[in-house]
Amino acid sequence: MAITKPSVSYAALRGRLKMPAGLSGDEKPETSPPAAATGGEISTGQAAPAALARARRSSAPDNSTIAASTSPAGRYAKVRTPYPQPGSNREFDNIATIYGPKKAMQIVLKRALDRWMEAYTEETPIHEAAGYAATKNYFDTSRAIDDRIMRSVKARIDPLDILPPYALVQRICLSAMTEYLAARGGPGEKD
Repeated sequence: MAITKPSVSYAALRGRLKMPAGLSGDEKPETSPPAAATGGEISTGQAAPAALARARRSSAPDNSTIAASTSPAGRYAKVRTPYPQPGSNREFDNIATIYGPKKAMQIVLKRALDRWMEAYTEETPIHEAAGYAATKNYFDTSRAIDDRIMRSVKARIDPLDILPPYALVQRICLSAMTEYLAARGGPGEKD
């Protein structure tokens, strides 16, 4: 396979990037390389190693954004939520019978989070562990949580700012599932 020259210039590609706040992409290290030669030639200039290291550090994410990022909906993080025990919740069992346990968990967790976040107040319980009969299997997913709720939950359970964002989202998901499954009843009750 031959190496071909890209049809778009490096400067044009660089302009399309969304830079973090405070960086415009136009900043240059203290010792900048010579301007790139035209005609497809490659520049051999090197920036000072210390300047490059400073630039990398200034654009590196802090620890609070490594496991989670933000989206228009708020804080977005990966979570592991335990599956409900078969026979412990009629709604989950009915959905799992038709669509399978993974799809059932997607549906029920979405419903649970939507209702929990809609009803959230400062008095809403935040559970540390699953408050429902759970299996040892976990459903892995990513969820976005409203920033207002994240700030409130963080103030309530992590005032020293020790827990990473994914741990807060994990607790929110466990709380939502616990409250939702408790409200929806057990195996003998109607939905």
